[in-house]
Amino acid sequence: MTRRILAILADEHGGSDVGLLNPDTILERDDDGKITRYKPQLSPYQECLWSWYINHLNTVSDFANGDEIIVLHNGDLTRGNKFSENWVSCRVSDQIVIAYYNLKPWLDLPNVRVVRLSKGTGVHVFGEGSSEIVVSKMLELAYSDKDIAVVYHGLLDLDGYTVDYAHHGPPPGIRDWIRGNVARLYLQDRMMRMLKRGERPPDIFLTAHYHQYVRVVHVLEWEGRDYMSSLIISPSYCGPEDHTIKVSRSTDVITNGLVMLEIVDGKLNLIQPLLETIDLRVKETI
Repeated sequence: MTRRILAILADEHGGSDVGLLNPDTILERDDDGKITRYKPQLSPYQECLWSWYINHLNTVSDFANGDEIIVLHNGDLTRGNKFSENWVSCRVSDQIVIAYYNLKPWLDLPNVRVVRLSKGTGVHVFGEGSSEIVVSKMLELAYSDKDIAVVYHGLLDLDGYTVDYAHHGPPPGIRDWIRGNVARLYLQDRMMRMLKRGERPPDIFLTAHYHQYVRVVHVLEWEGRDYMSSLIISPSYCGPEDHTIKVSRSTDVITNGLVMLEIVDGKLNLIQPLLETIDLRVKETI
């Protein structure tokens, strides 16, 4: 029996003061003519994020029970240089270092042998997947025994179970009663395009970017045969700031986490989201 665990995470926005930050991160600064190494102070939200992140990692590791874990990071390792109001540091290099330290705990697991990074949004990763490329090179040097690669759009074959992944994809929907509708239409369209080309659609499509968890399933009849595929939009490990508050129209809650898949002999056995939801409202009694 071949059992493999796929850990899917995205959108840490390392370098933001509400993005993921490993408390063991070591940065440098020039103080009065000497180089000082220091650990950046975590904000209260970052403390929550890191606690959740490590709990989720331990949950995945315990569930794997020594079987292979494949880490798929689906874009936006860093905050980028467009939205500067939430930077931990003004240095571009510090964002790269933070992103590297954020991924280290996964690479430290002996049964993580394969890591795939998709290139994120240009404004967050300094254009053309620069953050993912540089971080992957740092990881390759530190973990030469691991298989690490970066792509814009990937297609994995895990013992016959196929995974299509890219950072960008459909939105989750802005109303609860239509949540997932656009994602389902997107999924149907991708399946039809592939079937028209004579290809079997992947078993699952993975996207990110919107910092919300959505899962949809679609069954499509084609030439007398049924095809079923799923699509997952991954949650983030990033908290609220001015831009996300605006684009989410002042959402009252935010959900952070990852998604875990168990694949046994090329068949999907389990999809398990590991999610944490926090209420963003300030509650008062006057």
